[in-house]
Amino acid sequence: MAVDVKRIKKLIQEAEVKSAKAQGVIDSLEKKWKEQMGEGTLAAAKKYYADLQEKIKKQEERREKLEKELEDLYDWDSLED
Repeated sequence: MAVDVKRIKKLIQEAEVKSAKAQGVIDSLEKKWKEQMGEGTLAAAKKYYADLQEKIKKQEERREKLEKELEDLYDWDSLED
């Protein structure tokens, strides 16, 4: 019976250590989010991500437009002749 109590205490201590480590990771992420976005919540991180996705989309659209304009500026097929 005493062995079971010691084993349970050890398991509880290990769980507490794991929990403290996980909380440290969470705190670190929240700190980074605060530094980057001014807020450390998951909602703010999701909004920041959505904003970045929108910027990427706009940049890709701009790149495609510029590539099309470049293609239209010159008869590229004439280079093959």
